[in-house]
Amino acid sequence: MTTTLFTNAHIATGEPGSTAASTLPLQDILVTDGVFTAFGPGLAQQYEAQGGDLAAIEVVDLGGKLVCPPFCDTHLHLDYVFTARKPGAVNESGTLFEGIQRWSETKSDLTVDEIKQRAKIGIKKEMLHGVQLIRSHADVTDPNLTSLKALLELKEELKDTVTLQIVSFPQEGMYSYEGPHGESGAELVEEGLKMGADCVGGIPHFEQCREFGEHSMHTVVELASKYDKLIDVHCDETDDPNSRYVELLSALAYKAGIGPKVTASHTCSLGSADNAYFFHLTKLLKAAHINFACAPTENLYLQGRQDTFPKRRGITRVKELTEAGVNVSLGQDSMQDPWYPLGNGNMMLILDYVLHLALPEGMYAEYHSTENVDWNIIPKAVGFECYRIVQEAVSNAVKYASSARIQVKLALENKNLSILVTDDGKGFDMSKKTKGIGLHTIWQRAETIGAKVELISAPGEGTRLRVNVII
Repeated sequence: MTTTLFTNAHIATGEPGSTAASTLPLQDILVTDGVFTAFGPGLAQQYEAQGGDLAAIEVVDLGGKLVCPPFCDTHLHLDYVFTARKPGAVNESGTLFEGIQRWSETKSDLTVDEIKQRAKIGIKKEMLHGVQLIRSHADVTDPNLTSLKALLELKEELKDTVTLQIVSFPQEGMYSYEGPHGESGAELVEEGLKMGADCVGGIPHFEQCREFGEHSMHTVVELASKYDKLIDVHCDETDDPNSRYVELLSALAYKAGIGPKVTASHTCSLGSADNAYFFHLTKLLKAAHINFACAPTENLYLQGRQDTFPKRRGITRVKELTEAGVNVSLGQDSMQDPWYPLGNGNMMLILDYVLHLALPEGMYAEYHSTENVDWNIIPKAVGFECYRIVQEAVSNAVKYASSARIQVKLALENKNLSILVTDDGKGFDMSKKTKGIGLHTIWQRAETIGAKVELISAPGEGTRLRVNVII
């Protein structure tokens, strides 16, 4: 038996609405034979009190570093990774549709072993960046179902290392694809579900006509209900502002009562649709409770290729969807395949792209600090907690206050460190407001370093947070 004790960790709560800054006080983590067995403060003392010998186990002091649950990549194509350099696979136009064409023309020589070899490299890259849960699409528009067989084998082989969720995905369409023996993409999707795939896939915007695309959405919902499977559809991955498949999928899911089991991936057309239509759609999305998966790097690369200038960015409305209470997740989508020449499984990079593209419009931030002082005299632990307090305060102003201006001031005078964070947002009635997880965390962090906190807010008058600590 191997035992490791990690001490002095900030553990992300993972609670809905919390941020990375919303953590518990410093905790210890006990790991036995690779399994997390205990979390809490003072585990070292408890371990010794129970007869354990700390000298006999590995003890790692994390020094206040953040520990969070593993990341989840909700949209990846493991059967495609590292195929960009295959002969004939180069996507000269950089468009979605040429990518599909190149793949269809070069996939005939794939083998189970070769796919597994590439996919393992892709999985390793993701895991090195903290990913442990992956939803991967497997192209089933292949009468041999080679990709699906490979990923199903990997799912079983790696089940103790990474969780794989597999989508039976008709890359060339449910009703536009016809195999050598007359089999349709829809039939192959169903066969994939029988073999063990977790989700029903579709690609309505690639079907030969609108009617085929609509028919495929009905089929997706019917198959999911028949086999009790999840749904993940490549939906409206075009720049067409009139594409309506996400609307149809949502309505069908709502009628079937399976909305929470449904994911609409990409939905790039929503980035081109007008506000009147999106306002109408939002009501349906909220009622259906469907999910969205955004692949920002891929769609920034592929979309808008038919535009000259102005050129659209081509990703879905992440900001508006999240503000409407719709669940939005993120995916790498591709690693060096006919659709995208880059990608390394770093979900923090994917998040960075979304944060840059989805920040609230019209928000202005100011930062001021005392000049000509030695900031190095601030103890590391105090500096860390102050950083997290500011992070939480700004996050609250962005997420909840509808602020147009946020101001952060730091002052250091005679070993007195003061922090002032103000916003011009909607404020709140302090006599009625209970401390949410964000405010509670601020108070906890302040207590850790012996700081005093003053919070002033009123409806329509913004919020003012002051923190003072003697160093």
